[in-house]
Amino acid sequence: LVRAAGYFVQMAGCLGALVLLRLAGTRNTVGKAVAFLAIPALSALCWLGYFMALYGTPNPSAPYAGEAGSMTFIPGGLAGLLFDQRFGLLAYAPVLVCAFAGIGAMLARPEHRRLGLELLFVAVPYLLAVTHFAMWWGGASAPARFFVPLLLPMTIPAAVGWTAISHRATRVTALAALAFTIFASSVLVIVGDGRLAFNSRESYALWLAWLNPAADLASGLPAWWRDRELLLLRDTAIWGCAMGAAWGVLRRIEGAAWARSRAGLCSAAAALYACAAMLATAAVWQLSGAAPLPTTPGQLDVLRTLGRAQRVVAFTLGPVLAPADAAARGRFDAVRRVDPAAVPALLRIEPGPSRAPGGAGPNDRPLFQLPSIPAGRYRLHPGEPGAAGWVMVGIGRDQFSLRSGPLTSEPIEVAFPVGVRAIVIRGDEQARRTLRRLVIEPLSLVPPQDQVSAGQAIHAVRYGAATTFFMDERSFPEPEAFWVGGSRASSVVLQPDVATPFVTLLVRNAPVDNRVLIAAGEWREELQMGPGEEHRMHVPLDPRRGATLISLTTSSGFRPSAVDAASRDDRFLGVWVKILER
Repeated sequence: LVRAAGYFVQMAGCLGALVLLRLAGTRNTVGKAVAFLAIPALSALCWLGYFMALYGTPNPSAPYAGEAGSMTFIPGGLAGLLFDQRFGLLAYAPVLVCAFAGIGAMLARPEHRRLGLELLFVAVPYLLAVTHFAMWWGGASAPARFFVPLLLPMTIPAAVGWTAISHRATRVTALAALAFTIFASSVLVIVGDGRLAFNSRESYALWLAWLNPAADLASGLPAWWRDRELLLLRDTAIWGCAMGAAWGVLRRIEGAAWARSRAGLCSAAAALYACAAMLATAAVWQLSGAAPLPTTPGQLDVLRTLGRAQRVVAFTLGPVLAPADAAARGRFDAVRRVDPAAVPALLRIEPGPSRAPGGAGPNDRPLFQLPSIPAGRYRLHPGEPGAAGWVMVGIGRDQFSLRSGPLTSEPIEVAFPVGVRAIVIRGDEQARRTLRRLVIEPLSLVPPQDQVSAGQAIHAVRYGAATTFFMDERSFPEPEAFWVGGSRASSVVLQPDVATPFVTLLVRNAPVDNRVLIAAGEWREELQMGPGEEHRMHVPLDPRRGATLISLTTSSGFRPSAVDAASRDDRFLGVWVKILER
């Protein structure tokens, strides 16, 4: 927000300069200029005083420790801000090409030239300032976050560009771009309560996987990666040439008799631009060496369906007998029905290595990552000839792992009593250099009626001889124990390594009066705890399922930073819970 405010100040300065330029042609110019600048000048002093009070310097970049920009970031930043599949403006709103063309039309027309130059006077310095910093996209955010302040003024050149269109083919193209813009915007806003709109630079655009999970669309569209900006420019040029060629063909046929009707021309435009998109995607796939039809998404969809559906009818294709026996008898059964419980064992999931560059540290980016895994048992085969190093298996991109050790040919087995957010394989630098293949073998799935929770775990931590799965963000896992947030309810699933009738919990209260409710199935216990008070309790477990859902509710809490001046921990914490060894 601080950096965005600095960008807005720059825009405000350019707009103020234009206003003063307009005032120069009026009477009493000095008086009007003083009146106009009085409040902005006072606001600027207060703004700089804010930084003096907090950071001891009037420099607005102080919160970023003097992060330096570079002119070398600008070309890649501008290309990404316009064309990147996650954060690019035109990738989601191609209709705004009319606005950019409209600026050219304004500069060509004497009656609009001054306004066009004034728009450029405001927009160009702002865009250069935004993109000369390394993080031009603005973090995990919606598309074109830093271009948004310019969108409202862009309506003027967009209107000029629309009125300047003189060919039917170009007008139909603009309408097609508008239709795609409405569709893409609707998907980002409606699907998943808007979760598809917020991307991160470590992955590809989320909405492309939703659009077609069976094809790797993301590898066929322009994407920006640090130090690989030339690939973005190459892929953008391919898409631009394909769409330009489609427009050129549409221009040549717009005068044909069958294309003189609106329906005929619209149908031709839809067919041409669809073909252009397919050809551009195929060309980028070919140059990138991507596998356009991966089998992993389909196999994961099968697993997810089996993990949530109460009744399933399953069929398999292929010979019932071994191929040699079937050939000897000259018969193949193309379709046969199989027990749904036997389907997971028929699958061999082999995801490709994570292709998304970046990450906060050398081990931050996963080697492999499979999202939304249903409850069940899985066998992982990460070893291959020549592979070495240390690997860690977890369910999230955090510091915790369920299994870790040296990379060998021995498989790793994991069991999830609930669905998990992902299977994440990380490794040290040696593993990152040598491990290129992973095979995941589903052994069995937990039927929906036997799952302890219908939710999905987002963290999992090993505490002693048990694994704790955190079902929400209202608890805070730590290496030795976990905190339950203050004044909130949270749920965890406890899975002991060996079946046991109960587990012993040590509950330590925050330095405030608190009421704590702990429940597991029909068992529950309510504690009225004083500041810092500790309590041990035996929580019964479900031996049949091998895991138990435990709910914890607190009525109060504290912030460590409020009681310790040296602490920077602003979490609102309720009780500290530790699983004790029996």
